[in-house]
Parts: sequence; structure tokens; C-alpha cells
Amino acid sequence: MRLLACLFFSFFAQFSLSISVSDVAGGSGEYLIHEMAYILDEDNRLSAGDVALIQSPQLIPLQRFILPKPGTPTWFKFSVENDSSEAVELMLSFDHFGINEVLLFDSQNLKDPLFHTGLDLPAANRPTQFGPLTLPLKLTANSQTVYLLRVHSYITAYFFPVIADNKGYTQRIFQQAKINYNSFGILLGICLFLLLVTSMSGSFKENSIYISYLSLHVCIQLLLNFDLELVLDIGPLFTSIYLTLLALLSPSFVQLIRQFFNSSELTPKLDQISKYYIKAHILLLPILIFSTFSNYALMIISSTGIISAILVTAYCFYLMHKKIPYAAFVGLTFSAYTLGIMSTAMFAHALLPLTFAGIYAYEILTCYLAFIFAVVIVKRMKDDADEKNQLSIQATLANDMSEAKSNFLAVMSHEIRTPINGVLGMSDILATTELSDEQRGYNNMVISSGQNLLRILNDILDFSKMDAGKMSIDAQPFFLPTLLADVYTLFQPQAYKKGIYLVIDINPDADLHLIGDKGRIQQVLNNLISNAIKFTVQGNVTLTATAEQLADNHVNLYIDISDTGIGIDQDGIDHLFSPFTQADSSISRRFGGTGLGLSISHKLLDLMGGAISVSSVLGQGSNFCTYLPLPIDKKTQDNYQQKKQRLQGKQLVLVEGIEKYQHIFADLLRDAGVVVNIVNSIAAAQQQLNAQDILLVNGRSLDKLQSAGLNNLLEQHPNSIYITYDPMLTQEKVILPSHCITPVMPITTDSLFQALYQVCQLTVTDHPLMIAPQKIQLSGLTVLVAEDNAVNAKVIQSMLKQLSINVLLVENGLTATQIYQEKCASIDLILMDCEMPVMNGFDATEAIRDFEEQQQLIPCPIIAVTAHIVESFQMRCYQSGMNDVLHKPISLTRLSQSLHENINHSLKKTLVT
Repeated sequence: MRLLACLFFSFFAQFSLSISVSDVAGGSGEYLIHEMAYILDEDNRLSAGDVALIQSPQLIPLQRFILPKPGTPTWFKFSVENDSSEAVELMLSFDHFGINEVLLFDSQNLKDPLFHTGLDLPAANRPTQFGPLTLPLKLTANSQTVYLLRVHSYITAYFFPVIADNKGYTQRIFQQAKINYNSFGILLGICLFLLLVTSMSGSFKENSIYISYLSLHVCIQLLLNFDLELVLDIGPLFTSIYLTLLALLSPSFVQLIRQFFNSSELTPKLDQISKYYIKAHILLLPILIFSTFSNYALMIISSTGIISAILVTAYCFYLMHKKIPYAAFVGLTFSAYTLGIMSTAMFAHALLPLTFAGIYAYEILTCYLAFIFAVVIVKRMKDDADEKNQLSIQATLANDMSEAKSNFLAVMSHEIRTPINGVLGMSDILATTELSDEQRGYNNMVISSGQNLLRILNDILDFSKMDAGKMSIDAQPFFLPTLLADVYTLFQPQAYKKGIYLVIDINPDADLHLIGDKGRIQQVLNNLISNAIKFTVQGNVTLTATAEQLADNHVNLYIDISDTGIGIDQDGIDHLFSPFTQADSSISRRFGGTGLGLSISHKLLDLMGGAISVSSVLGQGSNFCTYLPLPIDKKTQDNYQQKKQRLQGKQLVLVEGIEKYQHIFADLLRDAGVVVNIVNSIAAAQQQLNAQDILLVNGRSLDKLQSAGLNNLLEQHPNSIYITYDPMLTQEKVILPSHCITPVMPITTDSLFQALYQVCQLTVTDHPLMIAPQKIQLSGLTVLVAEDNAVNAKVIQSMLKQLSINVLLVENGLTATQIYQEKCASIDLILMDCEMPVMNGFDATEAIRDFEEQQQLIPCPIIAVTAHIVESFQMRCYQSGMNDVLHKPISLTRLSQSLHENINHSLKKTLVT
């Protein structure tokens, strides 16, 4: 159908444009002048009278139909005889339009020319309606007339004079017009067709260069037709436009192939060369535009056109060798086109004998190229459309599969977390009972195995989110030392059991309030610290935080995690961040794990605009360096810096037995302007300490033999701070006086300065981070628990009883709603499972909120207890009216924390009554 449309456009265009010559009648009778003699007028001095007197051998017979010498005027002498008894009118015409000047003299009048026309003269000088070089000859009956012809051309031109009667001339003009207008109509039709099709298909940009190239040919053909119809004067304007269009063909030809084959990707080096080639052509344009219609201009245009065609053809065959689609088809097409261009150039410069094909070679070849390329472009558009449809189908299938995988993982996560909650919950409860050492060991193994299973499940879910592109980053303000302290608190017991020192070293320039995804940053650090402890048998694991301040209130945050573990060889480093891969295939057997942790960390950092690198020596340890660009929470940081300046000039004696901790504490204190004197023993502290000084003791780092002296020192000195790892002091066996401040490790800058403020009796109530929240007493409160799983219900019930909380237990949301409506005054909080029979937790929550609104009650806190951890499910919890979400498996610590954060219902009811 598209090809039929193309033919229709072509036929319509040629029919409408050919109607202007339809009134020319056909005819016959055409004569060639075979006997002509010439002489060159090299000095430009010969007149018609002079030439009439010249005889052989000065007059040379014309052997070939070419002008003997371009740029030199040539005189021709010939005679025409009329043997008939009637007068006849003949037409003398020339097929080459590049003749600058023609003068025709009759031997009867050698002073005044019969006609004076040519390229350099205005169109008004042309003696006939059609053609720039057609001269009418009138012969009387039974006569022989001698004519003298002066021809001047700046280019090498074939000289092909034709004498015909009116019918033969009319037939010749009609044939020429038909070919010109048909070729113009075909080119215009294909151009309009491609313009329409590419616009409708949205592929105009990809094919715009070909349409532009084809438009150049349309404009050239239009100029030739205007010249034939004497519409346009073939003077300087015609010459400039015509030469410009011809010169543009070569660079547009090369650009067409570049765009068609996307050579910048296929052959980047050749593409760069072709760019320079095109630029060189563009630089030649001004020279050609303002030049005359000369051999020089045409030789440049012809040679560049032939060179371009040869290069393009060779490039197509090279791509054909590389098996690039359409290269063979285009290469064969350009092979024929290149031969045609070379033949046309040779015809134009009279290097080949003139034939019908030679006269109309340009029109024939251009239509051939336009049609072939139109077929190729339409075929490629169809192939591209089919490919896009196939890709769309594949993308849809991939999305469906990804969605199905996500749903499957979400369901499996829920189903696995539900029994894990029972295992870990009951194990935690069992740990609080009287157990033998052997039983306690078995129970700890159960807890450790359950936690490992939970960690593997979390890794798989995170990897699935990233693989589906659904992992989001939530930027919120956070305090970096607090985040690092949370990491320390989480892993210190694990490191302590293995006999490993876990050290957190915060450089003063990293004592910052930042804006970022605290949860994801902590997840990365958890993975790295966990691996470091896992693969370290003895020695230490050190986390070092530094920051590079930038001018726009941003920092480049660097966190290094180094260990003295087993190390990684170079081959292991190369594959370290690949999913489901570990440095050594035996590691998963020795240490466990999925091999996803580092891959997830790498992708999380990449999502946050950061990076991770690793260096390691096998058998000596590893160092992981993470980088994150983060903005500073400017207002909070400025307030924090002002608070730190309150300690400016305070004198402090630091008792620290471990050298690494000495510089950690000293750097943080000196950054706040505190004058620090470091000692490593109680005896040294007694010698250095003044009554006004602050005493700071790290009890864990001191030798146990110094306990007695330490007790006396703390008792005697009023401004004392004792840092401990054991809040109950059961392991360190130290008796502290009442005035001694006792912060618990890990010490952050926040908690350290809070202790210093308290010792110095500075007001700190305006510092939001230093106000200890007042915890509500949980004992005696009543909590309604809606849980259909008997094991999970037992776990929650047991945990609540350990907190001395009264429990109302129901198995579905409908019962929970009814119980709350009956006993709303005595229920302080609701723990709501989300998936239950009869009525789920969402519907139950909405029903409870509707009841409270109708009764004008203060909303009771409702906490979701669910095994679903996907964000969309969590959002659904909040949308239904729940206040918080607890993910299974839940721990007693997390449950207690959530209760303290949400259970204010009883207090509000008391205030109301």
C-alpha cells in the first residue's frame, strides 16, 4: 500500500506539471550537422567577415562534437541547402546549456548577427519559447545558405547541434520536457510520501537527512525545468543557486550514510574522519557560490561528488562485510549510482560520446536512487516498528514477571517471618527463665540461627527491590555520631564474644548533623561491620569517620571499616560486589551468608550518589572505604557548634589506658576547646589533677589492679566522669560515689558533652538532643491484642506480661472491634495483626476510628504487627489509621520502645476527666 501511495504521488505530480506542454504537437524530421569546420579565435579579434574569407586548411573539420578549447571563442562554418520548391523553417538547437555566448550570422549579412543568446545574456534575448539555445532558421525555396556560428563557453562542453523542422523540434522539446517533469514529479512524490509517512510514524528525525538530500535534487530539477520554460533567467543568480545546490549534494550524501547506519557507534574513527570531510565541503561553498560557471567550479563539484560516492560505496561494502543490516542493499545501490555519476561527469566534460542515456543520466539515476532508498527506508521503518512491538511485548512480560516475583517474595517473606517470630520470640522468653548452662547454650544457638535466617531473608528482599528498580531513598536529618553509636551498640556484644575490639573513631570534622537516608546508611555499615567481625578471628575492627567540608554546605563523608581478619586475594576483590558471590567458594561453608550483603551495599551507595572501594592483603585484613556526598543540616549544626563552645577553656584530665582511644577522646574534646591532659594510670592522674579540673576515666581500658585507687580518686574528686560498658557495674566491680556521672559506651560526642555540661553545671535544656525523654510506666496498662496465629499470640502475650501489662487476646478484627466498643475506656493500646480471618486488621482499624469519631473519643494508639515489610504495605497501615508498624519477628526491646512512643491514651483520658 505504501508503494502504491508513492506511485500515486509521483503520477499526480508529473501529470499536473506536464500539462503546461500538453499543447505541443508531436512531429518528425530531425537532422544532424555532420560537416562543420571551425577555427579558434584565441586573440578574440576575428569578425564574421574575417571568418567568411578563411578557407581550408585554416578551417579545421569538426571530428568530435566537443568544443576544441574551453574558455576560447570558436567560430564554426556550415551550410544548409533547401532543395524543395517551398520555403522551410528549421530549428538549430544545442543540448548543452552551459554555453555562455552564441552568435549566428547569415553569409548575406556578416555585420549584424541573426541571433545573440547564451548563458551570459538575459532570457529576453532568447529567440524561442522553449530552451535557452534554440535558433530558428528560415530557408527560401531552392536555396543554400552559409551560416557562421561563434560559440564561447567557460567549460569543457560537448557541442551537439541539431537541425530539425518544426515537428521534429516539437517532438524533441516534448520528449525533453516529459523526462524532466516526470523525473521532477517522481522525486517530489517520493519526497512528499516520505515526509508524510515519517511524520505519522514519528521517525522523521531519523530520516530527515534523506528527505533533505532528496529535496536538494527536487530543487535542482526544478531549476532545470524553470530554465527550460524560460521562467528563470540563467544568469548570475541561476549560476549561484545551481552551483550551491550541486555543491551541497556531496556533504549531504555523506551525512545521509552517517545517519542511516549510525556510524558514530559502528565505526567511531571513520565517523570522525567523515565529520571533517563534511566540514571541508562546507568551507568550499563560499568559493563555489560566488564563482562563475567555469571549468574550475564544475571540476571541484564533479570530483568531490565522485570521491564521496566512491567512499560511501566502499563504506557500505565494509559494513556488508561486518554483516550490518541493509548494508548490502545500500552498497549495491550506490555502486550503480557511483558508476552513473562518473559517467555523467564524463559526458558533461565530453570524455564519452553522447547518447540518450548520457543526456538524461542525471534524471534517471536520481529517480533510481530515490526510489530504492524509499523502499529501504519504508522497510527499515517496518522492521523498527516490529522490533519496538517485540520489545514492548518483552518489556510487558518482564514487568509482569518482575511483579510476580515481587509478589512471590513478599508472600514468602510474610509466611517465613511468621514462624520466625514464634521461634525467636519464644527463644527470647525462654532465655529469661531458669536454664542450665547447656540449655542456655542450645537456646543461644537457636536465636543465632534464627537471626541468620532473618538476615538472609532481608538480603534477598532488598536485592529483589533493587533488581526491580523499586528501592527508594528517603532523605531526613540525622546526627552522624548517633548513627555510628547505634551501629556500635548492635555489634559490640558480638565482637566482645569473639574477643575482638570494636573501635569507633569519629574525626572532629565528622561531628555533623547531616541530611540523608539514615536507615540505608546504617544498613550499609551493618553489612560491612558484620562481615568484618565474621571474618576476623583476633585483633580489632575499626570504623573511622572523616568528612571533607565543601563550600556549598555539603560534605564528602568517608567511612572506613578496617579489620585484622582473613583478608581477600585480588581475584576475590574483582568479584566481591557481584551478587551471590563470595571471595572464596569455601567461605559460605565456613562462615555462612548469601553473598548479597556487599552487592546490596554497593547498589545502595550508588543510589545515594556514593561509592565503595576495597583494599586487602590475604591473611592480614581488609579495608572497605565508603564515600557519600551529603548536605549539612545547617541550622541544627550551627546551634550544635554554639553549644560545644560553652566548654571553651575547660581543663580536663583523661585517664585512658589504650592509645587508640586516647586520640579519639582527645580530638573530640579539643575540637570543643577543652584543654586535655592525657594520662594512662590512676597514679599519674593523682599527680596531674587539680581541684577545678574535670576527671574523665575510661574504666574498661584500665587494669583491674587499679580499682582500689580508682575508687578513692573518684570519691575525692567532685568533677568526675566514669565511662563504663556495663550499666550495672557488675563486671568492672567499681563503687562509684553519687556525684560521679556514668555514661555508658558507646560514647558519642552528644553523650560526652552532655556529661561535661552536667559536671560543669551548665544549662542544657535548650539542646533538643540532650533532653532525656520521660518514659511512661507500662505496668498496669491494658493492651488489646488481635492475632490469629496461636504461637505469635503466645509470644506477644508473654512479652507483655514481662512488662506487667494486662492483655486482652482476640483472634480476628471483628472481635477486636466489638471488644473495643465495649471496653474502650479501659483499653490503652491495640496491637493489630493485619491478616486475620473474618475481618482483617485494616478494616478493623477503620471501624474503630469510625466508632471513635462518632463517640468523640480520643483515638486509641493502634500498632500494626505484621510480617509484611514492603513499603506499600506499611503505607496501607498508616492510611487505614494505624499509628505505628512493628515488623515480625518482634523483640521485647522494640515492643517496649514502640509502646513508650505511642501509649499516651491513658494520660489524655485522665486529663479529659
